[in-house]
Formats: sequence, C-alpha cells, structure tokens
Amino acid sequence: METVDIVNRIIKIFFINFLTYYVVTKIINYKNTNIIKYIAIFITSIMLAIIEVSLVKIMPTLPVIVFMYVIYSFVNSKITNNTVNYSLVLTFISLTITYLIYLISIILAGILVKTLNLNISKNHILILFITVLIETIILYAIFKIKRIRNGIAFLQDPEKVNNVGIIEMIFIGIVLIIYSIIQDTIHTRYIFWGMVIEFICVCIWVNKKITTYYKQKLKEITIEELESEIKERDEEINKILEENKEIATINHKYSNRIKSLENFSHQIMSKPELVEKMETEFGEDFINFEKQINNVSEEYTKEIEDSIQHKNHLEKTGIFGIDNILEYMSNEAIKHNIKFNLKIHENIQYMIENIIDQSKLETLLGDHIKDAIIAINSSENTYKELLVEIGEIENCYQVCIYDTGIEFEISTLLNLGLKAITTHKLTGGSGIGFMTTFETLKATKASLIIEERHPIDDKDYTKAVRIKFDGKHEYRICSYRSKEIQNKKKDTRIIIE
Repeated sequence: METVDIVNRIIKIFFINFLTYYVVTKIINYKNTNIIKYIAIFITSIMLAIIEVSLVKIMPTLPVIVFMYVIYSFVNSKITNNTVNYSLVLTFISLTITYLIYLISIILAGILVKTLNLNISKNHILILFITVLIETIILYAIFKIKRIRNGIAFLQDPEKVNNVGIIEMIFIGIVLIIYSIIQDTIHTRYIFWGMVIEFICVCIWVNKKITTYYKQKLKEITIEELESEIKERDEEINKILEENKEIATINHKYSNRIKSLENFSHQIMSKPELVEKMETEFGEDFINFEKQINNVSEEYTKEIEDSIQHKNHLEKTGIFGIDNILEYMSNEAIKHNIKFNLKIHENIQYMIENIIDQSKLETLLGDHIKDAIIAINSSENTYKELLVEIGEIENCYQVCIYDTGIEFEISTLLNLGLKAITTHKLTGGSGIGFMTTFETLKATKASLIIEERHPIDDKDYTKAVRIKFDGKHEYRICSYRSKEIQNKKKDTRIIIE
C-alpha cells in the first residue's frame, strides 16, 4: 500500500469516526458544550484511524473494525455519560448510518467529478474531501428535519435500544458467516463466531419471549383483579354519592338558616333605638355579632363552592392513571383548604409514549404535589393555593408545580439528589421523592429547575418546581437568594441563576 493510500485511508476513517460521534449525539439529543470533550473525541478518532490502518496489515479487516469500534464505544460512553452497553449499540447503529450515507456520498461525488470533467484518479485526495463534505451536508440536513431534530425518541430509551441491539447482533453474525463464505479460502473461525453470535441472539430472543408471555399472563390476572376491585369501588362510590346528596340537602338547609340569621341581624342593626338598648345590655358581644355571622356565611359558602368546583371541573388528560392521581391529590389539597388548580397543555399522549413512562409520571406528580401541600401547610401564608401544569410549555414538554408555601432550606437545595433530605421532616416529608425524581431525570435526560421569588402579594406563588424534558439533564436554581446559595455551593453540579 502506497503512502498516499495510507494517508487517504487514515483521513477517511478519521472523518467516519468523527461523523459517527456526531450521529450519536444527534440520535440521543446530547448537547456537548465542553470543548475538552470535542478535543478528546477528535484525538480518539485520529488515534483509532492510525491503529486500524496499522492493524489491517497483519490482521483480517473485519475483526479489526469490530475491535476498534468497541473501544470507540467505550470512549463515547465516558463522553456522553451513558452505560457502555447502551453506547456500544448506539455507536454501531450510528456507524451503520454513517457508512450508508458515506456510500451514497461516494456515488454523488463520482457524479460531480464526472460532470465537472475533472481528470483525477479515483484515489485522489480531492474525491475523498468532496465525499466527506457531501456526507457532512447530508447528515446535517437529515438532523434538521423537524421529526428528528430533538433526536430519535425510541433510541433514547436504553431498554428499546437493547432490542435494536439484538437485531444488529443477528445482522453482524450473518455478515461474519457470509464474509467467510465469499472469500477464496473459507475462514472456519468466522463461521464459528458467526454461529455463536446467532445462538446467543436466539437464546436472548427466546428468553424475552418467555418473559413477555409470563408478563402478559400476570397482566391478565391483574386486570381481572382490578376489574373486581373497580366493581366494588363503583358500588362504594354509588353509596357515597347517595350519602352526598343527603349531606348536600342538609348543607342547603343550614346555608339558608345562616343567611336568615344574617338578614335578621341586619334588620336589628338598622334600628338605632334597638341597637342602643342591645349595646347597653350585651356590650361588645353584640357589636361583633353581625360581623361574625357574615364571616361564617362567607367561609361556609366559599368552602362548599370550592369543593364542588374542584370535583366537577378538574381538567382531564384522558389517561386514567394520570387523571386518577390528580383527582386524588386534588382531594388531598381540599382536605387542607388548599385551592388546587390544574392546566393541561394540549394532548400529553405523545409525552407518555415517547418521553416518560406513565408510571414514572404518576410517581413524579404524586411526590411533588404532596410536597407542595406540606410546604403550604407549613407556611404562615393565609392564602393557600397550588397550580399544576402538564404538557408542552414553551415548545418543551414539562411538569410544573407552583405553590404559596415555604421556601426550601439552602442545605436542602444543595443536597437534592445526593441523599434523602427534606425541609418538612416533622410534617410528613421524607426526601425520598426527590431521590426518585433524580433517577427519572437521569433516565429521561430531563432538567430540574427550582424557581424562588419574592411574592408580589399574598396571593402570588412563592416557588415552583419544574421538570423540563429538554435533553440537557441539568439542575438549575433560579432564586432571589442566588448569591447566598452560590456562596454555600461546593461543586459545579448546580447551575445558579
């Protein structure tokens, strides 16, 4: 192999390595803002290209390529903070995409050279650079498409990626077998390893099928039990509804009696001669009588109206589990005289199917709404209210919970996600909720944003907990206490604003 060919091959492999990394980051929507990581992948791409070109002189090409990209996958896992298994599958998927586009780019480069009547050999460095340029433009254009601009959703789920990985392993096994057969001399060791790979893949597939079968059976049993339980609950609900009708009738009677007392007191107070006589005989107690009656009437009426409003007008997502947890937390808020507001932004079905599992979203909502209720109860603020927002907010799927409760202690903010810590231990807080939340953040690459502000008035929200599915996996604190928090911060884990 001539020196020019060696240089060309090194440059070609370097660009393919670097573009493979680019495809990986685009697939998982990884935002790299660290220049050191770019330098690391640049150096790695060059070194592996040189090593690969050197090894193919003394070893068969296919095992060298597999070995090099296994190493490359390990480097990718460290740079993108993913597991090695996950990065291994992602790298080989990205490599397949890169090579496919490379082949298309070679054809386009050949057409371009022929059209321009350039008298150069097929191994000329110019053809390589034209090919790489075309491939770069094609890949850039592909990942500007709206549907995959933020990555490929199912490839961002490690469990789903593992299924793709099995298919790819089957493909690799078949390639090894075919590669050994089409050679002049049949390589029995390739056939052997190809068969081993196929056998392992079949075992994994059978195991998954058996597991799926038992899960389906368990699901059917669970559904039967749930249907039975739902039937019992429906009967209980019907009884409760009947009881509520009776209670509502009694409440109506009491409401009218209270209003009649208010009217009676107003008539007495409108006659000065009676007032003077009553004031003399009953003193200050009578003066406060009308005010007390009015207060009782207003509080009673407002409480009944709020209760009915929350039970009958709570927005629905159309997803039973989510609606159920929101209804339950709404009732818990009402028990504590807390006004519960809910805003559903568009349809969240896509969010459940592609961004966060329903069970994780239910847990997240339950934990943080409960925390908000505890914070409000711990506050001296007489205005008790919380707001839950779910869906696409500012072009990004989010879960936002606002409340009028007490703020976080700074030590709590700095240790969230590191250990189970809470500001409300004496009132029911455990700190486990945030530990679970940080696990969800890691799995979905979502960001946690805690906002604190000076309320404009008594009815303004004091803080917000926002889970933003932006693919950045950051922990941000936006607070009026930013300087104080910054002074006590000991690492770079938290972004203070």
